[in-house]
Amino acid sequence: IQEQKRSVVRLISKSLDENGELIAELLSVWVVKSER
Repeated sequence: IQEQKRSVVRLISKSLDENGELIAELLSVWVVKSER
């Protein structure tokens, strides 16, 4: 799971430049779901 999160974070970091707010929103939703 740890490695998966790292790869996702890298992917999001690359996409942040293009769609900062959208990616951040998706990330927050994904994190909440993974916490449960």
